[in-house]
Amino acid sequence: MAQSLEGDWEYVQMKAEGKVDKFEGSGKPWLELRGGTWSLMLSGRLSGGGAYVNQGGKLVMKYEDGSLYGDFQAVLNEPYLELTGVGETKGFDLKMQ
Repeated sequence: MAQSLEGDWEYVQMKAEGKVDKFEGSGKPWLELRGGTWSLMLSGRLSGGGAYVNQGGKLVMKYEDGSLYGDFQAVLNEPYLELTGVGETKGFDLKMQ
């Protein structure tokens, strides 16, 4: 059985194409994972959502229309959740708490 990733996760940093972006301040993006559904908030507004499957350290997230949002390796290293993989056609690593 996969470790539960459910909860509210606030973005700390994102690495993409060799560049590290650190998220600071009150407008940090956050991701909610609950009961097989996900929601992404950016600047206090809903940016996207859909369904997810967490299986064996792999997190696959799809939009409501069934298109792929992301396919990630997920490592829960309290207090952080680290996602590595491809999201919206870009490879990136996310560190969230």
